Amino acid sequence: MHDSNDDNGSDSGRGAHFVAPDGGGSDDGSGSEGDSDGDGIPDNDDCDNHHGEDNDTSDELPYDVRPALGSTAEPIRDAFAENGGAQPAEIVSVTMDGGSWRLTELQAGTPFLVSEDDCNHVGNRDIGRDRVLVTWRDTTAAATQVDHLDIRYCKN
Repeated sequence: MHDSNDDNGSDSGRGAHFVAPDGGGSDDGSGSEGDSDGDGIPDNDDCDNHHGEDNDTSDELPYDVRPALGSTAEPIRDAFAENGGAQPAEIVSVTMDGGSWRLTELQAGTPFLVSEDDCNHVGNRDIGRDRVLVTWRDTTAAATQVDHLDIRYCKN
Protein backbone atom coordinates (compact mmCIF):
# COMPACT_ATOMS: atom_id res chain seq x y z
CA MET A 1 0.00 0.00 0.00
CA HIS A 2 1.35 3.44 -0.90
CA ASP A 3 0.63 6.85 0.54
CA SER A 4 -2.87 8.15 0.07
CA ASN A 5 -3.74 11.41 -1.68
CA ASP A 6 -3.17 10.08 -5.20
CA ASP A 7 0.61 10.27 -5.36
CA ASN A 8 0.49 8.29 -8.61
CA GLY A 9 2.87 5.72 -7.15
CA SER A 10 5.82 8.10 -6.98
CA ASP A 11 8.36 7.48 -4.24
CA SER A 12 8.21 10.90 -2.71
CA GLY A 13 4.50 11.53 -3.02
CA ARG A 14 5.43 14.92 -4.47
CA GLY A 15 4.95 14.21 -8.16
CA ALA A 16 4.04 16.88 -10.70
CA HIS A 17 0.33 16.35 -10.05
CA PHE A 18 0.48 16.18 -6.26
CA VAL A 19 -1.46 18.75 -4.28
CA ALA A 20 -0.75 18.63 -0.57
CA PRO A 21 -3.86 18.51 1.59
CA ASP A 22 -4.45 21.39 3.96
CA GLY A 23 -3.77 19.78 7.30
CA GLY A 24 -4.30 23.02 9.14
CA GLY A 25 -0.63 23.39 9.95
CA SER A 26 1.52 26.40 9.33
CA ASP A 27 3.18 27.12 6.01
CA ASP A 28 6.68 26.84 7.51
CA GLY A 29 7.26 23.34 6.08
CA SER A 30 7.08 21.70 9.47
CA GLY A 31 3.88 19.83 8.68
CA SER A 32 0.74 19.73 10.74
CA GLU A 33 0.30 18.09 14.10
CA GLY A 34 -0.77 14.85 12.40
CA ASP A 35 2.05 14.88 9.81
CA SER A 36 5.25 13.90 11.64
CA ASP A 37 7.51 14.04 8.57
CA GLY A 38 6.08 17.22 7.05
CA ASP A 39 5.38 15.66 3.65
CA GLY A 40 1.74 16.77 3.49
CA ILE A 41 0.36 13.26 4.07
CA PRO A 42 -1.41 12.83 7.43
CA ASP A 43 0.29 10.13 9.55
CA ASN A 44 -2.83 7.94 9.39
CA ASP A 45 -2.50 7.78 5.59
CA ASP A 46 1.30 7.92 5.33
CA CYS A 47 3.14 4.68 4.56
CA ASP A 48 6.66 6.17 4.51
CA ASN A 49 7.85 3.97 7.38
CA HIS A 50 6.45 0.74 5.93
CA HIS A 51 8.69 -1.79 4.21
CA GLY A 52 9.70 -0.66 0.74
CA GLU A 53 8.53 2.92 1.17
CA ASP A 54 10.34 6.27 1.41
CA ASN A 55 11.86 6.06 4.91
CA ASP A 56 12.61 2.34 4.83
CA THR A 57 16.36 1.91 4.38
CA SER A 58 16.39 -1.74 5.41
CA ASP A 59 16.93 -2.95 1.83
CA GLU A 60 19.49 -0.31 0.90
CA LEU A 61 23.23 -0.10 1.19
CA PRO A 62 24.87 2.49 3.42
CA TYR A 63 27.32 4.88 1.78
CA ASP A 64 30.32 2.92 3.03
CA VAL A 65 31.61 0.10 5.20
CA ARG A 66 34.91 0.16 7.08
CA PRO A 67 36.40 -3.29 7.60
CA ALA A 68 38.94 -3.16 10.43
CA LEU A 69 42.50 -4.39 10.14
CA GLY A 70 42.63 -7.99 11.38
CA SER A 71 38.89 -8.54 11.09
CA THR A 72 37.16 -11.13 8.95
CA ALA A 73 35.00 -9.18 6.53
CA GLU A 74 32.21 -9.78 4.06
CA PRO A 75 31.76 -6.14 3.05
CA ILE A 76 28.52 -6.47 1.09
CA ARG A 77 26.83 -8.70 3.68
CA ASP A 78 28.20 -6.43 6.42
CA ALA A 79 26.77 -3.37 4.65
CA PHE A 80 23.24 -4.78 4.53
CA ALA A 81 23.55 -5.82 8.19
CA GLU A 82 24.78 -2.34 9.14
CA ASN A 83 21.54 -0.84 7.87
CA GLY A 84 19.63 -3.24 10.11
CA GLY A 85 18.02 -4.83 7.11
CA ALA A 86 17.58 -8.35 5.99
CA GLN A 87 20.11 -9.85 3.64
CA PRO A 88 18.90 -9.71 0.05
CA ALA A 89 17.46 -12.81 -1.52
CA GLU A 90 20.20 -12.72 -4.15
CA ILE A 91 23.29 -10.69 -5.02
CA VAL A 92 22.98 -10.56 -8.79
CA SER A 93 26.31 -8.89 -9.55
CA VAL A 94 29.22 -6.97 -8.08
CA THR A 95 31.28 -4.83 -10.43
CA MET A 96 34.11 -2.36 -10.02
CA ASP A 97 35.33 0.36 -12.36
CA GLY A 98 39.06 0.90 -12.55
CA GLY A 99 40.23 -1.93 -10.34
CA SER A 100 39.77 -5.47 -9.19
CA TRP A 101 40.96 -5.51 -5.56
CA ARG A 102 39.14 -8.30 -3.70
CA LEU A 103 36.61 -8.45 -6.54
CA THR A 104 36.67 -12.26 -6.67
CA GLU A 105 35.84 -12.48 -2.94
CA LEU A 106 33.20 -9.76 -3.20
CA GLN A 107 31.48 -11.45 -6.14
CA ALA A 108 31.51 -14.87 -4.43
CA GLY A 109 30.53 -13.51 -1.00
CA THR A 110 33.64 -15.11 0.47
CA PRO A 111 34.80 -13.82 3.87
CA PHE A 112 38.41 -12.63 4.02
CA LEU A 113 40.88 -11.44 6.65
CA VAL A 114 41.60 -7.70 6.31
CA SER A 115 45.37 -7.21 6.09
CA GLU A 116 47.85 -4.35 5.74
CA ASP A 117 47.75 -5.02 2.00
CA ASP A 118 44.05 -4.06 1.99
CA CYS A 119 44.81 -0.87 3.92
CA ASN A 120 47.64 0.16 1.59
CA HIS A 121 46.46 -0.91 -1.86
CA VAL A 122 45.78 1.73 -4.49
CA GLY A 123 42.02 1.50 -4.79
CA ASN A 124 39.73 2.89 -7.44
CA ARG A 125 38.74 5.75 -5.08
CA ASP A 126 41.84 6.30 -2.91
CA ILE A 127 44.49 4.43 -0.92
CA GLY A 128 42.68 1.55 0.80
CA ARG A 129 39.34 2.57 -0.66
CA ASP A 130 37.28 0.99 -3.45
CA ARG A 131 33.82 1.63 -4.82
CA VAL A 132 31.77 -1.31 -6.03
CA LEU A 133 28.44 -1.37 -7.78
CA VAL A 134 26.11 -3.96 -6.27
CA THR A 135 22.98 -5.30 -7.95
CA TRP A 136 20.64 -7.38 -5.80
CA ARG A 137 17.13 -8.75 -5.57
CA ASP A 138 15.49 -8.19 -2.22
CA THR A 139 13.21 -10.63 -0.46
CA THR A 140 9.96 -8.83 -1.32
CA ALA A 141 10.38 -7.57 -4.88
CA ALA A 142 11.07 -9.33 -8.14
CA ALA A 143 12.84 -6.29 -9.58
CA THR A 144 16.54 -5.77 -9.01
CA GLN A 145 18.04 -2.81 -7.19
CA VAL A 146 21.44 -1.22 -7.76
CA ASP A 147 23.56 0.95 -5.48
CA HIS A 148 27.22 1.75 -4.96
CA LEU A 149 29.16 0.89 -1.85
CA ASP A 150 32.48 2.37 -0.79
CA ILE A 151 34.75 -0.06 1.04
CA ARG A 152 37.20 1.85 3.24
CA TYR A 153 39.67 -0.67 4.56
CA CYS A 154 41.15 0.10 7.98
CA LYS A 155 39.35 3.47 8.36
CA ASN A 156 37.44 2.77 11.53
